[in-house]
Amino acid sequence: MTEGGTREDFGHWVEPHLTVLARYAARQVGPAERDRVLEETLVRAWQRRARYDESRGTVEAWLLGILGEVCRRPRPRGAPAGVVELVDETVTRPPDPDLGLEQMLDGLDPQERLMVDLHYFVGLDIATVAEVRHCERGQVMTPLLAARATLGRLTGDDDERTDQRLRAAARRWQGEQPPAPEVPLERLDAPLRRTFRWRPVTAAAVGVVLVGVVTVVVVRAQGSDHAAPRADANASPTPQPVRITGEVVPWRDLEAGHRVRGHDENGLRVTPYDDVTVTGKVAGSIRAGDTLVFYAALTAPGLVTLHPCPDYTIAFGTQTITRQLNCEQVPYFASIVRPDGDISAFRPVLPSGTAVFFRMQVTAPAELGSQEVRWTLDGPTQTPGFSATVEVTAPGPG
Repeated sequence: MTEGGTREDFGHWVEPHLTVLARYAARQVGPAERDRVLEETLVRAWQRRARYDESRGTVEAWLLGILGEVCRRPRPRGAPAGVVELVDETVTRPPDPDLGLEQMLDGLDPQERLMVDLHYFVGLDIATVAEVRHCERGQVMTPLLAARATLGRLTGDDDERTDQRLRAAARRWQGEQPPAPEVPLERLDAPLRRTFRWRPVTAAAVGVVLVGVVTVVVVRAQGSDHAAPRADANASPTPQPVRITGEVVPWRDLEAGHRVRGHDENGLRVTPYDDVTVTGKVAGSIRAGDTLVFYAALTAPGLVTLHPCPDYTIAFGTQTITRQLNCEQVPYFASIVRPDGDISAFRPVLPSGTAVFFRMQVTAPAELGSQEVRWTLDGPTQTPGFSATVEVTAPGPG
């Protein structure tokens, strides 16, 4: 790609590599910041395009190198934001062995973790990882083997089984990722922003609560406040989301489960989600048939397990859909510890007093004019939720 090429030429040039770039960005900064980081990478690549020398490496490795520059920040990767340990005398079902894998990865040496991300989750072969990192193949294999050895000691698996688990987890993670955004052709000539900085928060124990035979210890890892992801300049509607203070749980189209259990208490039905509050804000206009994206924030006054995972309902005009929350990717977990000390499961939770943000999306109905959007959490006796009015306009040409 030369400096004389057009923006459209550049778009065609980088398009085959967008999925890999999006994966790398997601592994480095999380889903909430992925698209912003990817856009900044493409702007930088466009403005440096004359420097690319095909004799010195592939296009993909060059782009990944620029993305790595953008992603550098003075904090560890923000994967789970909290860990909760529960001591429970009940015997629970055997755990899904991969639910705690991300937590184990967070305990790796940073260089080992980076090689695992690039090789397994981003999907690069060893030669390409070495090209991206400007090192020899052996300098890739050594930390990869060390990472697998560490994981094997934690899980009791041999090297082959650890490799299989990593590949399976990576395939599952890749399948859950939203499509990479398109090349922002109209913004490629925008002035380069300073690389954003994360504001670190010192890790600290938040509290220890003793209730009978159950001990709950909540530990906050380093984190930061994020502004809500920026909407595409050409997108419709123009949502006004609530301020997001943490990693957003990505949207997944999960069929409703209807599994929330309750019990009678003084003649009233009580569920685990009765005291959960929900907030969110949507405004603007959208064309009929387009996708409305917004965020729902769930907050609990005390620790609430997301097992079973509740459903939610979105009513938009005359249409209503009910789906299950994407609980599996909530960045807070509980380890269920049996009386013999063995960890029997990792389960997602809503931590006490901490808002957890879920990305939502729904197709705008055909009815035009002012339409109510109502989001409700299904299951609780007192159904929490929020509503807003959105203007639905006629579809655009074509």
